[in-house]
Amino acid sequence: MWIAIACGVALLLVVVIAGGGLGAWLLLRGSDDDPGPAATSSADPADDPTGEPTDDPTAGEGTTTLTIKVTSSEEVDRVETDDGPLDPVNGTFFGAEVELTNEADEEIGLAGENFTFYDDQGDRHHVRYGRFTTSGPQIAPGETATAMVYADIPSGTQITEVSYTDTAGTAGQEVTLPID
Repeated sequence: MWIAIACGVALLLVVVIAGGGLGAWLLLRGSDDDPGPAATSSADPADDPTGEPTDDPTAGEGTTTLTIKVTSSEEVDRVETDDGPLDPVNGTFFGAEVELTNEADEEIGLAGENFTFYDDQGDRHHVRYGRFTTSGPQIAPGETATAMVYADIPSGTQITEVSYTDTAGTAGQEVTLPID
């Protein structure tokens, strides 16, 4: 009986080690594919904004899969939603309208969690509410969509940038755009 228990424990130990090794291998292995195409933003933070959109396909390595630009921004006391007005908790809402064009061969994500606002102190402010021109949570290849995203921020906070991140559209890299 003791031999059977010892064999069972040994077998269990082998299964746990093999499973842990497989899990570690899957987690730590690098992708054999190209790390992914780079995204470009329509505004260069080193230049003064001109109001004219630009496309710079050479900004980054790989092929451009996304063109993104901030078309407007606003600070409001209340956001109108389909479920009624939404009041801020922290003081005010800051919103930015962001236009995204998918130039890739696959869908890219379009949801509030893809966006982050940054203030003049470098602090992050996450999106509390967003409206999108697409009916689904994706932008199809070749399509352009607009996102109006709002962060609930303390009054007097100066928002200076908005960022977008998506595994397909930006290869998981954060693309940051200045806000005028």
